[in-house]
Amino acid sequence: MAEFWESIDVIFWPQFFRSIAAWLDVLQFNISSILIKPKCFWPAFELTPYTAFTLGAMFPFFSMACAILAIGAVKVHARVSEKKSPANVDDITSRLQLHQNNILTFLVLILFVTYTSTCNVTFALYGPTCDTFSLDEFGVYNISILRSDYSINCNTTTHRRFQIASYCSSIYVIALPVVLYLLLWKHSRRNGSSELDEHNNDDSPKWLRFLNENYQSDFWYWEIIELVRKVSQTFVIVIFGWNGYFSVTITLTLAVIFLSLHISFKPMKDRVEYYLQLMSLWAIFFNMLVAAVPAPESFTGQFSTDILVTFLVILNTGVIVIALAVTVLKMGKTIYSRNCLRRGSSGFRTNEGQDEHFYDEVQPLIN
Repeated sequence: MAEFWESIDVIFWPQFFRSIAAWLDVLQFNISSILIKPKCFWPAFELTPYTAFTLGAMFPFFSMACAILAIGAVKVHARVSEKKSPANVDDITSRLQLHQNNILTFLVLILFVTYTSTCNVTFALYGPTCDTFSLDEFGVYNISILRSDYSINCNTTTHRRFQIASYCSSIYVIALPVVLYLLLWKHSRRNGSSELDEHNNDDSPKWLRFLNENYQSDFWYWEIIELVRKVSQTFVIVIFGWNGYFSVTITLTLAVIFLSLHISFKPMKDRVEYYLQLMSLWAIFFNMLVAAVPAPESFTGQFSTDILVTFLVILNTGVIVIALAVTVLKMGKTIYSRNCLRRGSSGFRTNEGQDEHFYDEVQPLIN
């Protein structure tokens, strides 16, 4: 939502609402928006589209390298511990698996959250993002400049190199959802005819479980569809801009398609989460519709503009407030239920998997 608000500049958003969008952008781990802040302390620091692309493209590989090193360090420590305490091999092995799962969970979560930001900085250097302007009335002399930064000439050797690099980076843009889909498909088949237990008691590893635990067993792949929705809508806006009829038509069509799919299939287990996601999709659709369809000239006064902005502010803020309220209430209910079980029944306390079950309940809410 935050990236979408920033992409549409035809609506005058109030200052406090733009502040909310900026905070949401930070919570989404938008690397470009977070790293733009050091310019306040180091004026020489410039976050150009080239710098943003370099940081965005390198961050996934840096994260994977750190995860590999961390797993290697954990394995070395486990080997050393086995030599010192041969009698505790089983305990050391179980702790090794637990640490590996935690590292992989953190890695997959980071890659998943930063995926749209990486896609945006990659799309920003594609060929269609350059606008051509004539320098004379006959169109003999032209200049091609980058739409996101008019100080960048698209005909330079430097830009061509970054453009080729952005096309190569598209491999990651395609590979991540494909790999996640194949992993989900593999574990869904292992659990029997692509069906998962209603309480998520499946054989899927913990680092992959957060992608499908909120959905019904038949819709284990739906998070990948959501990923495609986010990327496809921002792709059209970044590549073609928001002023052309083509981009407006395609973006609204995508919004209607994904909204219709969500209404038709009802993929989520929890009804509250289903209606929350439905409200979010309606909010995105109304934002696009209002920004795409110009108001008649008779309604372009200040009063009608204030009404329009107030409506959009209430709609979007309502989605944010409900999402936060649902998350806090569910976490409170889970913590309260655990405390009641701890005080009320010793049988639950003797269950060694109680803490892990509690973690499995709270983790999707945190994610």
